[in-house]
Amino acid sequence: MFLLPPNSVGHIKANLNTKLKLGYSIVSVYDRSTGTHRSEEATTPLVKLIDNKAIQTFDKYGKVTVVIEQGGQAFSDQIAMLNVFIADIFSL
Repeated sequence: MFLLPPNSVGHIKANLNTKLKLGYSIVSVYDRSTGTHRSEEATTPLVKLIDNKAIQTFDKYGKVTVVIEQGGQAFSDQIAMLNVFIADIFSL
């Protein structure tokens, strides 16, 4: 799991040459009239992948699955799925 705030960039470090691909995206929507949250499939991108090394978030909240593949091969035999949660991060 990777936790990132909105409007930020997070770098993915791996010990191999890797490629990043976007998977499934779910956006979190707050309904002010009822004071509730709901989740729905994103119609616009929640993140942008930068040069197979970083993830840039926009101003939306939600969850994105990023597929990390071992690069440099025709058929990758090493993959990992990384869940990226876009949420406010607070510290005391």
